[in-house]
Amino acid sequence: MKIHLMKLTFICLFVLSFSTGHSQTSLQPQIDVTHNMFRSGDKIVKYQINYLSPGDTCTNQIWDFSKLNKEKTINEHYRLKFKGINDSVMGLEHGTIYYYQLRHDSLLSLGYKNPTTEIQYLHPELLLKFPMALGNQCQDYFFGKGLYSEELNVLSEGKSTTRVDADGIIILANGDTLKNVLRTHTCKYIAEKMDHRMDSLYNNLYFNTDSIDFHLKNDSVILKLDIYKWYVYGTRYPVFESIQSRCKTTNSEKNIFSVSFYYPIKEQYYGLDEDVPNQNVKDEISANDTISGNKTNSNKSSNEKVIIYSSSLNNSELTINYTLAEASSISFMVYDMSGCLLAENPKQNCEAGSYSQTLSLHNYYQQKLLLKIEINGEYYGQKFINP
Repeated sequence: MKIHLMKLTFICLFVLSFSTGHSQTSLQPQIDVTHNMFRSGDKIVKYQINYLSPGDTCTNQIWDFSKLNKEKTINEHYRLKFKGINDSVMGLEHGTIYYYQLRHDSLLSLGYKNPTTEIQYLHPELLLKFPMALGNQCQDYFFGKGLYSEELNVLSEGKSTTRVDADGIIILANGDTLKNVLRTHTCKYIAEKMDHRMDSLYNNLYFNTDSIDFHLKNDSVILKLDIYKWYVYGTRYPVFESIQSRCKTTNSEKNIFSVSFYYPIKEQYYGLDEDVPNQNVKDEISANDTISGNKTNSNKSSNEKVIIYSSSLNNSELTINYTLAEASSISFMVYDMSGCLLAENPKQNCEAGSYSQTLSLHNYYQQKLLLKIEINGEYYGQKFINP
């Protein structure tokens, strides 16, 4: 059968080496002190972009952020820098100073200050409990006081839960693909009171979890924050962040604002001074992965490819023509960009030579798809876009 090459844009994205959503290296992605703790002197650029819906909570996610481009950047002037001594760090961002401290294995927020509001936590907010891998969770209460507009005394208390709730890969606008991604979800409930009279607000001021639970359940207005952050193993800071703020009343829940940020990956690769631990991670991943359209067998030289393949689409049928350099076990799978499996063929043992395989996509071919090829337990991927 004559094969007409697809009138598609083929983008060789990555060596898709995750049978369980992770790169098959000796590294297991996690968020830890060595690779992810804030460092004094670091400066990060972040762009405000259109809100990114976080998507589902599951493993082996494919977050397709390829539609993001410069025209959709709302604000390029966010700058984040850190200053500190030892385990105490200040983060300066958009007119606000955030105070952090690392105590043992816990990253804590001690409060924040900007031209209108100052909050000091008497019982700090727990942000992360190092190390955190997929499925790990940390939870704690926070309790503090402060001042609003130099006139109103503020009492702020609540409960925060952070969970590493998903992993997978991210597809960027330029076609690059980020592997070994972990996403954290922080859900925070806040009860606040304001009063001109300090005595009436601060009388019998002490940290009590039962009291905080009572206010979160019974106060007429509660603020809810959902914060999602995407971390790539080998980068110190997140690459994406989405924040949604809601006001919860007795009978309703109203959205206050939704905002997302993109931390350009090159800024973290090249903009941080002497980030040796993360450079070592990248070097090890690079040593195990071949950044090309195909993956090489580790027992052969880097120029000897196990497979050479091309794809063609005819209506709802995807045909893969491929040549194996050696006898191999091979199977094909097609996913949509949310990570759902659409079609697959059973694993088969083939001798070295040329072959053709056709997969029926039914009504799914009119969307972006991801072809995943397994050869001898290793994975390959290619993104393609329908015309």
